[in-house]
Amino acid sequence: MILNCFEMFYRLGFNNRTFPAKNAAIPIILWVYKNNKEDEISKIKFYESNEPDSDDMKIKKWLTLAFLKRIFGGQSDTVLLEIRKLINESNDIDFPLSSIIRSARGNSTKNYSFDSEIIDTLF
Repeated sequence: MILNCFEMFYRLGFNNRTFPAKNAAIPIILWVYKNNKEDEISKIKFYESNEPDSDDMKIKKWLTLAFLKRIFGGQSDTVLLEIRKLINESNDIDFPLSSIIRSARGNSTKNYSFDSEIIDTLF
């Protein structure tokens, strides 16, 4: 299952160099396991939908935001615990992107929002 998840990351456009925080894989692996999605992520049709609400696009968006904001830099245990709680408490089988973003809003350093200062830092 873990290898299938990393194959999914590769199909989403990530590779070893563009996947800097391996801890980011943990919540996605948990989501795949909890929702029995291993067979689904192994199929090409999982990646054919370019709909913004599809699971593959939600996962790609979350990973991109997490890497750009360095969410897993420093103490990532708190982030992982919060996301694990959200995934375990969710009755929805879709990837909980909006719940993850909403839950992090109160944290000034581990949220997913972008302002002009952050954009300037990236450039």
